[in-house]
Amino acid sequence: MLGMTLGEEKKESRSNMAKIIENLEFLARQGPALQGHSDEESNFIQLYHLRAKDNSKMIEWLKKKTNKYVTHDVQNEILEVMALQVLEAVASCIKNSRYFSILAEKCTDVAYKEKLTICIRWINDNLEPHEDFIGFYEISTIKADTIVLAIKDAIIRMNLTLANCRGQCYDAGCPMAGSRRSVAEQILKDAPKAHYTHCHGHALSLAVCDATKGSKLLADTLDIT
Repeated sequence: MLGMTLGEEKKESRSNMAKIIENLEFLARQGPALQGHSDEESNFIQLYHLRAKDNSKMIEWLKKKTNKYVTHDVQNEILEVMALQVLEAVASCIKNSRYFSILAEKCTDVAYKEKLTICIRWINDNLEPHEDFIGFYEISTIKADTIVLAIKDAIIRMNLTLANCRGQCYDAGCPMAGSRRSVAEQILKDAPKAHYTHCHGHALSLAVCDATKGSKLLADTLDIT
């Protein structure tokens, strides 16, 4: 900025960069959308302007044509770093607990791409259960071999040992729990104590669906065939 030395400019840039990271951390923590109908109206930029009311130099810095750290790519990169730090913290807790169970569910997103949701359930020293979301993994097919590779990759990235797995929880479909080369069978070969359990939520959903079919009024209302 005008009248500032190079060292002062660097210090100013670091300070504003820290505020950008803090803003992203806050928005990611609280859950509102980062973007809006335009970049200027986004929650991300508006939060920056709100904090700038006490420091006009923040707006001057943001208006500069160089050294901007507010692009979508930069935001995504910072969020990825934060996500990795969260996963590292979760992995550390699970490693201290040692044993864990795998929960996985496949689905198709709005772009018709197959996604695999992976969670890990574990119990801490106080016997309190935890169920942590690990991530969405895009898979090329819903074949068992592909899903097993995705699960093993997730376990490796968490720096966990599959042999310490003590349970598997999926739906009852053939790829996940069939008797021939299903996900449950393949994982069981590497983790002999990781016994399969049919997902209680999925089982309840199937039971409610079947019960609803017995009532024409409910079936027609919920469009269940």
